[in-house]
Amino acid sequence: MRQTPPAPAQEERLSIAGLCADTAPHFALPLAPRADAYLPFVSLPGKEAPRVRLSLYLPSRMPAPAGELLFKGESWSMVRTNRGRAVVLAPPGAEAPLWCAFFQEDFRSGGVHLSPALVEPTDHGPRVHNPLSYPLDQVLWMHLLAVLEGAVLHAAGFVKNGRALVFPGVSGAGKTTLTRLLLCREGWDGLSDDRVAARKTSEGVFAFGTPWSGEAGLAENKGAPLAGLFFPERGEKEALEPLSPDKALQRLVKTASVPWYDKEALCQTLDFLGTLAICAPCHVLRFRPGGNIAEALEKAGF
Repeated sequence: MRQTPPAPAQEERLSIAGLCADTAPHFALPLAPRADAYLPFVSLPGKEAPRVRLSLYLPSRMPAPAGELLFKGESWSMVRTNRGRAVVLAPPGAEAPLWCAFFQEDFRSGGVHLSPALVEPTDHGPRVHNPLSYPLDQVLWMHLLAVLEGAVLHAAGFVKNGRALVFPGVSGAGKTTLTRLLLCREGWDGLSDDRVAARKTSEGVFAFGTPWSGEAGLAENKGAPLAGLFFPERGEKEALEPLSPDKALQRLVKTASVPWYDKEALCQTLDFLGTLAICAPCHVLRFRPGGNIAEALEKAGF
């Protein structure tokens, strides 16, 4: 009897900040289910053309990128190749890279080669870990947003009265505490508790939720026009202090995902952050862990 060949793995679309990336697996094994934070951002590919097209491969031998090493971090590195860029994931303790992603110069298309170590045995048969998750998706969107006058910010974000309030801060600044306080307040709709994407659109600068959530697990696939930037700091009482553009920019640079290793993308990102610091109302937001942050912002007209 003739056997039916296995069905190919399902294609997927990841949409963040209004930008779509379609992945097309070139193998029969299914992709493993996404983490819950990603579910609002994932769908089947639609009729609309994606911003990025990625092919996924399970090669018998992992290709090694050749070229200039641009960046080497704790878990991933980037190489300039003769055709574009290559991103390699090799976490500490890994005997070999877990994946290698090759992109064209504009990051609009590419292929991701996966290690057999990413094939996970389950009760329903083997499944393949989806590589278009952290850190690859965040690296990809960092470069996509740079071209489109945008950036990923280490920030919490909420929508109030149809406008987005973004709270950038380094780890420990109080974003999670602030998020939990605002989630309890009626009329405050969360975008994210840890990473917000901001970019120019035809209707002005918008802020968007991302799947890269923090401790509160807040990750919503929606966006709104930017109302202002509020840098949280713990204080004795709730207070808003205006920031000059130069002071705001200094804080923004510390909280943005900036491709310091890539001159062109670096300039594009810094230009956008400078525009943001000039055009958006910027404040220091002082608050107490048990204070009424929402009331202070509402009284200030936000």
